[in-house]
This record gives sequence, C-alpha cells and structure tokens, in this order.
Amino acid sequence: MESDYIYQSLDRNMVETIKKRYPAMRVGFIVPLNFGNLVNVDADFIVIEEFSFSSSMQRQARERNMDLLVWTITTPEAARKYMLADVDGIITEIPEEAMKVQDDLRSDQAVSTKLSDAIDLLTGN
Repeated sequence: MESDYIYQSLDRNMVETIKKRYPAMRVGFIVPLNFGNLVNVDADFIVIEEFSFSSSMQRQARERNMDLLVWTITTPEAARKYMLADVDGIITEIPEEAMKVQDDLRSDQAVSTKLSDAIDLLTGN
C-alpha cells in the first residue's frame, strides 16, 4: 500500500513523522501561503497555492529533488499555464477540462502555438 498512494498534509510534524517512519511512502507538505524561499521540510513534494507559485520556488524544489504541485487550478487557462511551466502536478476542480488541455498540448505541434506559449511564459501571461 505504501507505493500505491501519495499522502499530503498541512501538518508539518505529521508529514515529517510519516516520512521518517515510512521512507518509501511519497509524502507531501501543503503550504497554504508561501512567498520567497521554499519551506524546508522533509517531504517528497510540496503543494502550494496558485498565487504562491514562482519560477524561483520551482527551481528550489528541483534543486532539493522535490516535486512541486500547484492548487487549486480552476480554469483551463491556468491549467495550461502550469502545464507549460512544467510543474510536477496540478490539483484542480476541473479535471476533465484540465485533461483536455493536456491532450491539446500533446497533440498541437504547430510552431505558431509553441512560439505563442513561449512568449506567454516569458511575459508571465
């Protein structure tokens, strides 16, 4: 069962206790509000609210070999933005629409679309 599920919690002590006792479990810490540096916690992934996301935070997570998930994504446009930013996962209220966005991104090979997406990423749109 340890490898079949991932666990996440707002309780930092709980996250670190589970990770220490069951190192094979994938355990994540939910950070409801974070600005600046990524919180230092013994976990496999961090879950941050959408408005807390930054490329710096994403870089810090990768440097620590942690995944970074973003929540709660409520629009297809936001899903597209974070998929293009290559976050490790999104938590969403619109799973069907998000999956359609993902399928569209995988199937759209047009240079114009890729250029437009790159410009949006660079300008923060």
